[in-house]
Amino acid sequence: MTQDKRTRISAEVEDFEGESSNHKKINRENEQEISEIVQLLKKHIRNFEMEKVYYIFEKINQREIFFKDIEDYLNVSFSKVINECLLGLNIIVSPDHDQVIINGLRIKILKLILNILLDISEFQDESSQIGENSNINSIKLKLLLENDLRLSLLKSIKIIEHIYLQTLKADNISKKEDQNFEELMNHESELLQESILETYFQLLESTIEIDPMNVSKEFTEFEELFDWLIQILDDKESSIVDEITSLKMEILSIIFQYIKLSQESTIWKKTNKKQFMDKFLVKLANLALRDIEIGGIKEKEFLHNIIDIICNLLFEEEMRKEFCDLQGLELMIKLMKEKTSMRHLSIKVVSFAMLDKGEMNNKFVQM
Repeated sequence: MTQDKRTRISAEVEDFEGESSNHKKINRENEQEISEIVQLLKKHIRNFEMEKVYYIFEKINQREIFFKDIEDYLNVSFSKVINECLLGLNIIVSPDHDQVIINGLRIKILKLILNILLDISEFQDESSQIGENSNINSIKLKLLLENDLRLSLLKSIKIIEHIYLQTLKADNISKKEDQNFEELMNHESELLQESILETYFQLLESTIEIDPMNVSKEFTEFEELFDWLIQILDDKESSIVDEITSLKMEILSIIFQYIKLSQESTIWKKTNKKQFMDKFLVKLANLALRDIEIGGIKEKEFLHNIIDIICNLLFEEEMRKEFCDLQGLELMIKLMKEKTSMRHLSIKVVSFAMLDKGEMNNKFVQM
């Protein structure tokens, strides 16, 4: 399945008051060297001067990226500086600061960081020779896949996800439970949270595109990320496909296009294969066998992504056996008979399940 690059969503967020609001795109000839900017950024991060940190990240975000910039970012350990900033954003805010203002500024800084990383991931040097592209990609991946950075970034995203889900449920909250409730109810903040989550998933997708097979394998070995993505299958009763659930399944589908989990995969060695296949089949059944028809783009994309993942899993002989034992074939037959909209997808799964032309074929004929 070919994935269309997701369009970046821009939230309507007011400019932070101060000198940053008057900042305009600067001619590259007059700009500071990256090393100077990053050194200044480190100083403000360590002094917890978040307003100044915001201004510098905004300045970096407005730069037009050249290949030399990416090399410079690597040389000055920009990934480690971002990691230090993210760790600072996640600590307890000093009583001397207004909690709502700091939290609002925190997520604005996170959005700028994601924009910068996304620009790096999408950078293409059109003037470079063919042989130089691999060098560019190697440098980009060293920046984007730095271990501490990806861990702290995921931690920040989980915090935003938690706040965002609270925001969606805010209508059901009858009273103010904490001092951040007003911020959760703020529409501007909600837009920014959604934009941050969208941009993070776009960053994951764009990073995979740099080197699909190796990055996909890297992401499956990144247990914190893989577990976070796969958690959407744990709620067996839910048949609701929200924005975050849809985006997680889309990334999983992209990853499974390019990898075979059996190939020297640490996570695969300790995975219960039957439970793994069962989670996808149960999620598929809960959504596809509802009384109401599948409706909406998100639900249709979600179903297609589940089907694609199941088909990719069925390339493995062991997973075909688990599929058979879990009555996956019976489920596909049921979908063919009862859900006309699922017929072509069910046939696709069956064709993959019968790759070895053995027991599964005989079972299908008998049905």
